Amino acid sequence: MYAPPTGIIVNPTAQWIVTAIQFTAAVIVTLWVTRGQTGNELKMRLLVLIGGGLSVLFEPLGDRLGMIWHASQGQWTLLHQYGHFVPVWMLGTYYWYVGGQTLFVVQRIRGGASTADIWRLYWIFLAMDAVLELPILWISDIYTYFGNQPFWWPPYLPLPAWYLVLNALLPLAAARAVIYLLSFGKTGYLWLIPAAIPMSLFAIYGATAWPVWAALNSDQGIIVTTLCGGLTVVLGILSARLLSAVHSVRREMLAA
Repeated sequence: MYAPPTGIIVNPTAQWIVTAIQFTAAVIVTLWVTRGQTGNELKMRLLVLIGGGLSVLFEPLGDRLGMIWHASQGQWTLLHQYGHFVPVWMLGTYYWYVGGQTLFVVQRIRGGASTADIWRLYWIFLAMDAVLELPILWISDIYTYFGNQPFWWPPYLPLPAWYLVLNALLPLAAARAVIYLLSFGKTGYLWLIPAAIPMSLFAIYGATAWPVWAALNSDQGIIVTTLCGGLTVVLGILSARLLSAVHSVRREMLAA
């Protein structure tokens, strides 16, 4: 098994910049999605964002199994679990990225989006992940991937491509959990949203990443990890297609 690159040191300037960008984005998204909202609608939107933020609890396990290393030396640490260190800026990322995207999908479904609309959003989210992650990986060492990763060609593609396929699933899975809670038409279920979103994230990653996780955490070579990575990609795209299917839902708009 590959050992993480524990020797990399956080660049203080990069850490300041990334942290400022992520929490600024969190503030902007909060102001944008809550503007003009009141009552239960406002509550629902805030709870979705909070659920996105709480999903950062998945990061240490995902890092351990998927072989991501956040530079620990000089890091502003939020979580230290499973031998991995998660920086503070990841909280802002999960809050606005997972929470914001989830809320966007929820609103599209409530507004009558078609299966094709949600399927298209999946590919947009995939592209967004690449746009957000690749520049950070190209210009800084605040985190990196390691191990016998499939579909990974650093320095040109320092982000294993299988991650793109799965990361784009997260808002779709989380949105389905939120829509299910809203379908009861009872405001008390809103308080379950902050728990339901992290649960959906753990569930969808576990359901799709298990082949590549198993291969990465074994002594197998690149052929095996690539085959298992290919299976993970297939499971990810199949899951995206299933999650994109729009069924009849009760669209209570949550009376203010």
